[in-house]
Amino acid sequence: MLLEKLKAYIKFFKNFFLTCFVIVSITFGSTSLSNYIMSNDLDYKIANLVMVGFKGTDIDSTSTIYDAIKNKNLGGVILYEKDAHKDDVNIINNKQVTKLCSDIKKLNRKILIAVDEEGGYVSRLNQNRGYDKTSSAREIANLRSYNKTRMWSKIISDKLSKANINFNLAPVVDLDINETSEALGKQERMFSKDPGEVSIQASIFISEHRKKNIITSLKHFPGYGSASVDPHKDITDVTDTWKESELLPYKILIRSNLVDTIMTAHIMNEKLDKDYPATLSKKIINGILRNKLKYNGVVISDDLLMGAIVKKYSFENAIVLALNAGVDILLFSKEYYEDKPVLDEVIRIVRENIKNGNIKRQTIDEAYIRVKNLKSKFIN
Repeated sequence: MLLEKLKAYIKFFKNFFLTCFVIVSITFGSTSLSNYIMSNDLDYKIANLVMVGFKGTDIDSTSTIYDAIKNKNLGGVILYEKDAHKDDVNIINNKQVTKLCSDIKKLNRKILIAVDEEGGYVSRLNQNRGYDKTSSAREIANLRSYNKTRMWSKIISDKLSKANINFNLAPVVDLDINETSEALGKQERMFSKDPGEVSIQASIFISEHRKKNIITSLKHFPGYGSASVDPHKDITDVTDTWKESELLPYKILIRSNLVDTIMTAHIMNEKLDKDYPATLSKKIINGILRNKLKYNGVVISDDLLMGAIVKKYSFENAIVLALNAGVDILLFSKEYYEDKPVLDEVIRIVRENIKNGNIKRQTIDEAYIRVKNLKSKFIN
């Protein structure tokens, strides 16, 4: 009897330590055993790094986006009120949006539901859709009242929370250098030319969103305020106009632990990288943002289907370069690219490039962990 008990204890502890070893191996990805175990969830992890736009104002089992959300672990969706691609409108009125987001969460409660809700000109939940009108960033900063900034931020975060939206692609922390720029200045999307003032305004905005468990995103790294060309149309070069002070809002907010995510800019800046735009630049994202500014959180690309990217880079090259540069979430404003589902294409491309050595498996694992940690922090 004693011998049988001893054998049972040995078997128990042997299985226990094997389980611990497997868990540690999965966590750190350092052994052949962990690679074997983790190979089965590669598609799942890649899918979690993708965010797409989609057609329609509702979602059901006949929707093309349904399967991606329910069965393939799509990381996120982005909602549009107009523009993006004409018929890709998701927002009609507040009742419809609330139901749409609720239905999406029923398929995957951990999914990111994103929108550009900066206030003013860039407001997807605007008065035309039955929501309260909000001032632009420049307008609110010009009032020189932090109490009013807080009230403004609360109005924005409240309407997102009521709509079941958990990710606001805002605030803009670009410096208001070019007040007449087509992409930012004319639309009053920037708070100020002063990086200190931008940091204060952004910190209030972020704090109010955090009270509602809404993720925010600083944009557009490493500074887009002097740009003259709209990235939706083409790439713009800020080499001669960019200043190092444009990094200060990021530096201040990172040190203040007020950064949830950071969005990259589709700009050329030869002072920082002579070869690649910021979104695709390892020197800018991994070099400056992660190593120099010590940012360890999630990086999201701006839309990879903008003219600034697609006019120069193939779909595959943009994905490979972005991931290798340090981007964690690949944002696409459309669900399809050349009649192929974006999610399926991204999974195929990443798998092939891991196999041929162009992307390290560790890159995907690390990005997945950052995105997973972000979701765990904000989404219950």
